[in-house]
Amino acid sequence: MERKRIIILGILLFFLYCIAFMALRFEGQVAQGTGVGIQAVQEPEPQSQAGTGTSVESISDLGMFTIDPAFIQATPHWIIIVAGKKEQEAMIRYIENTSVASEKKAEWESTMRGIWAAYPVKAVDMAQGTIITCDCNLSTMSLTGSQNATMREIETEIALDMEKYLATPTPAAG
Repeated sequence: MERKRIIILGILLFFLYCIAFMALRFEGQVAQGTGVGIQAVQEPEPQSQAGTGTSVESISDLGMFTIDPAFIQATPHWIIIVAGKKEQEAMIRYIENTSVASEKKAEWESTMRGIWAAYPVKAVDMAQGTIITCDCNLSTMSLTGSQNATMREIETEIALDMEKYLATPTPAAG
């Protein structure tokens, strides 16, 4: 079970790393050798494109894209919310394999599924390129105190698992 948890954590961290890396490259730089990056957008208009765009199967499969700045400004937890279906399922598997109490796991899973349902991610093809945004009005996005607290708890658990993983000696190759 511990090996499975580490593998799931690795997949989840990879997805989160990809999104965070792209956000750090927001000024139009492309990650060297990966073909992945973000283009800066002068005036993104995805919110005016209500009903257009496509749901996102996997963020990491999109290649070059921009995350709608309104999403980033709407919540400090955008990196967990901006997730395709594959990343959402990886997060649920991670939650299921955490060492927290069963009641807490159920609360976390229910909260995340509720947030993803309320703020579905979509990819909108525009002249500037693909923009990842919400199929909702981000200016009215308002997470509850409970939702924010749950996401902080999940982020803390991920950070603790990362620390444990990095502190675990790896067997010598050979």
